[in-house]
Formats: sequence, C-alpha cells, structure tokens
Amino acid sequence: MTGAPSKPPSLQDCEHCPHHHVDVMGATPETERARLLQFFRLRQYAVREVIYAEGEPGVFVSVVRRGLVKLTLYSRSGAERIVRLAMPGDTIGLELMLDGRFHHTAIALTPVELCLMPRDVVDERVNTVPDFARKVMAEWHASVDDAERFLTDLSTGTAHERVARLLLYLHERGAGGRCPLIGREDMGALLGITMETTSRVVAEFKREGLLQEDAHEGWRCDNVAVERVAGRRGPANASPAP
Repeated sequence: MTGAPSKPPSLQDCEHCPHHHVDVMGATPETERARLLQFFRLRQYAVREVIYAEGEPGVFVSVVRRGLVKLTLYSRSGAERIVRLAMPGDTIGLELMLDGRFHHTAIALTPVELCLMPRDVVDERVNTVPDFARKVMAEWHASVDDAERFLTDLSTGTAHERVARLLLYLHERGAGGRCPLIGREDMGALLGITMETTSRVVAEFKREGLLQEDAHEGWRCDNVAVERVAGRRGPANASPAP
C-alpha cells in the first residue's frame, strides 16, 4: 500500500469509527485492545492515489473512515470497469483472507483515510470469536450485494436511468442528504457508458433542476424526480447507452 505516513489509531479514534458495527476487538479487555492497536494504522491518501493494485500481496484489511474509494478491474486492452464504490464504514481487501492477494485495484476518488487492520489479527479474531466471524461474513455478503447491484441496476437501461440510479445509490450511502462528487469519466466507467454521454445526461439533469452540484459539498438531488427517471422505460428524450 502507498499513502501518507501512517500512525496507530487511538482508543478515541476507535470510538468514533464509522465501522463501529463491526468491532474487530469486541469483548477484548482494554489492556489487550491497547496492545493490539499498535499494529493497526491510520493512513491518508490523496485524490487519484492508488491504494493497492490487483494481484498484489497484502497484509492489511482496510476500513474506510473518510472519503470514497473505487474498486476497479482492467481488461487486457486496458479498459477500466468500476465494480464497487467503498464509502465510510465499508471494508475493502477482505479477499486477502482467502489467498493473500488483492482482487481489484483500489483508487481514492476523494481524499481518503483508511484504518489498516493486520490480516493476521482479523484472522485470529475470526477463528476465536464467533460473533465477530458472523459480522465479517455479513460484511463480505454486503460487498457482494454491492457488486451485484452495480451489475444490474447500474449496468442496464438507458443512460438516463443508469445515472439516476447511481445518484440514488450515492444519496442512500451519503451523509446529510448529499452525494459525493464523482468525475464524469469515473461515472462512465462505473455505468458502462461513455464520458460524453455521462456529461450530457448530468447537464440535462442540472438544467431540469433534478441535480445541483457544489464542488465542496457534493451533489444534491430532487429524489422524487430522480426516482421517476430511474424507473422510466424508454422515454422519448432518453439517451441510448453506447
């Protein structure tokens, strides 16, 4: 993994972790928890920085504390396809527990902070704490559900439908009713349409008042109108999805 210099998290960092629903050290005495935390790392990544690459060996499973991460696969021709977006509270790199290598390339779409959890610590907790093992399996299942949703909701239908469904997905996962901003090229790679088509659809949504864009605060949507577009079938003004 790359990124800025790391530091161990404090107990206070853990108390405010967005991943609190899966406590890797649940039921651990405080003295033991403090000892284990020295092996964890908080690390920050800049926009467009590669966090890890497909096929690389790894020793840390990571929790997204802040920001937005895209998980991508590349074809032999170099074409990119985004298969998942990870937001605060999500876990990435769980596949390391199977074969010790990453199955995707992870790239920061915004400034990102990760909590890096040693794979051997996670593995030990899975083997000794049944409740934690169930939580890890639930996390894995959630990541599979996300990937399947991208294959269905976000990869089928017209370009208008795909963009609308992506906005609804980001709104569901975002904080304060705002969606994190995603570049047009990344939207195209995620939705399986061209950047030009994506730009045209987003411009239409903004003209029609469905979408407001703020470089600092993200997108704000008219959810009722966007939901109507997301469920629309073949409207006269809909763009095809090339």
